[in-house]
Amino acid sequence: MQRPRGAWINFDDEILVAEMRTIPQPDRGLLFFAMQRFARGDDAGFTLKDYGDGLLMLKKKGRSGRSLFFTYDENDKAKLVLLLAYKKESDEAPESLVRTARERRGRYIGQRKGR
Repeated sequence: MQRPRGAWINFDDEILVAEMRTIPQPDRGLLFFAMQRFARGDDAGFTLKDYGDGLLMLKKKGRSGRSLFFTYDENDKAKLVLLLAYKKESDEAPESLVRTARERRGRYIGQRKGR
């Protein structure tokens, strides 16, 4: 039996909606599909890469064109925090995007601690 991992929330709705819109269809739809499957605990059809310090990348297996970075909420492990979505153009994520995802994770954690 699959164990659900949680529900997706956005680091920042405005930023992530804009980033998702840059990913062309059908790639965007396939990425949403992978997100849903991952949240339900289904490991088939996507690749997960651990960048350390709680930063993870999810992408649809066998397809370039889209990817996202996320983390788990440290206070509520049932929340998957979407940090960055982008159109993937190479096998490795550009260091500038990894850095941006790490910065957003830090901002998210800082905002949560301030509550």
